[in-house]
Amino acid sequence: MRSSFDPSDLAESWACIDWDVAVAYEQWAFAAGTGTTQQTFTPEAPPHLDRSPVPGTETASRELLSRSPILSVDKVRDHAVVCDR
Repeated sequence: MRSSFDPSDLAESWACIDWDVAVAYEQWAFAAGTGTTQQTFTPEAPPHLDRSPVPGTETASRELLSRSPILSVDKVRDHAVVCDR
């Protein structure tokens, strides 16, 4: 991570490109959505998705994030970020 990394800014940018759920928690930024196909898989070519998540799948995306060892249902709800641009 760069020293200028701001998890809230990154999560907001994901929210603005229509990810179902974007969360900024401590030093981390998370986003989840469904209906995407990851085109790249290596550190040299970071993950790139071929389209935005399918609308109306926010509940499944929130459940996915809440299963993280770092997050919970409450943390996903309390630290969700929306697009304010």
